[in-house]
Amino acid sequence: MSGQLYVEAFGKLEKDDDLAARILEDGREEPFLNVFEDQAEILGWSTGWSNKAGSRPEPLWGAHEAELTTAGDGDDSIGFINVNVGFGPPVPSEPTLPPPPGGKHYANLGWHRRSWDPAPVLPPLIQCFHDSLSQFGKVELTGIQVFGLDLDPRMERFTAAPNWFSIGSAQRTEAIIAFDAGLFGVHADPSMITERLTIKNGQFRLGPMVDLPEEYALRRIEQWPFLSVSPYEKGLAASLPEWSPSAIGYALGMVSHLAAEIDPTPANFVLRITRVPLDPSS
Repeated sequence: MSGQLYVEAFGKLEKDDDLAARILEDGREEPFLNVFEDQAEILGWSTGWSNKAGSRPEPLWGAHEAELTTAGDGDDSIGFINVNVGFGPPVPSEPTLPPPPGGKHYANLGWHRRSWDPAPVLPPLIQCFHDSLSQFGKVELTGIQVFGLDLDPRMERFTAAPNWFSIGSAQRTEAIIAFDAGLFGVHADPSMITERLTIKNGQFRLGPMVDLPEEYALRRIEQWPFLSVSPYEKGLAASLPEWSPSAIGYALGMVSHLAAEIDPTPANFVLRITRVPLDPSS
């Protein structure tokens, strides 16, 4: 199974004509995809990890698509990326046919690579995505939506929040996270979801469950109209130490990780985080 992550950014992109012109001077057919691939490789965002000393780490993702969608007018889609995360540990391939008669068994036809767990992939992926957008102008994010497709059961560990989130402004960012009804599997009831998600992890706080206004709801993917989404009726309040690509990625990774602890098997899921505007009177 070759898992994919489709990530879409919402907000505003004030394009810088000089920056864009320098990129286009290279004669690249797909300039944003090329910039995204360069950022992933040169800055090491897509570099994976290895358990064997001296061995080359496997990549966290490989890019399929990356496009700028619009200049953005506040809450519009400004760009998307579609990456393959099927570079995880090799495991034996399972036969897809029923067993043959007479107590016989099919021979093992080989190995395939598991898809990486999205939780540890999302922070560097979203940071790389934002860095690539920034090559074309000034970016103001209002939200990020992630669609996971054809993923293997999730089981990777997700570490505590890095220390750098403890340093900086005392002004926190409030957000709402929307998700689809299948994220936690068929056995998760609302009370279990509420109990599991209402936590504090370092500088990140999740919960309680809240009403979900339309502006915070999941969006249909314009590029993939054949995919349907079944939104969960409530949203998850989130308090972040800052509104940055790495903090956004970490918050979404936390929710993905907690969902996998309830049920690691859902192959598809949707997550969206949207910033709550600051109260002018505060």
